[in-house]
Amino acid sequence: MTTGFTTNRSLDPVDQVVVGIDTRRLDEAISTSQKGLKTLLYLGPLPPRSRVTVPAIAVKHALVSRLDIEYKIVGVSFVDVYGQRWARISSGPLQPLEEASSESRDPFQGNVESIWKALSGGNNLSLHPAIPGSGNSHAAAPKSLKDCGAEK
Repeated sequence: MTTGFTTNRSLDPVDQVVVGIDTRRLDEAISTSQKGLKTLLYLGPLPPRSRVTVPAIAVKHALVSRLDIEYKIVGVSFVDVYGQRWARISSGPLQPLEEASSESRDPFQGNVESIWKALSGGNNLSLHPAIPGSGNSHAAAPKSLKDCGAEK
């Protein structure tokens, strides 16, 4: 099992945080990983200067999987304090995401396809709530970071 994280290093909160997840099933009988499912996890808001850890159990829970998996976060999307939606894939720069609306407080409404396309280059309508620190999530509440932001 693996653990991933997403971080807000800015001095402002971000909202509607969605991470793109690419999973691989671990098969004990085979020495290599097999391609698995791709999904989106909705993490909700992320306070300034904070980090959310996404343990593999949270991904397994969202996928309702009994299989041992490993995963990687392929990208993240969020809405800034000005209402602009952004996306960053793990190997690229932060980009404005014009196709997705930030007007709705519900990221599930009309945005899933645009967010998934930005994060993985394809279409997938699977979005699972995993609000860190909530009773129905295995992700712990965001932890504060030190030494980040512009106030050094």
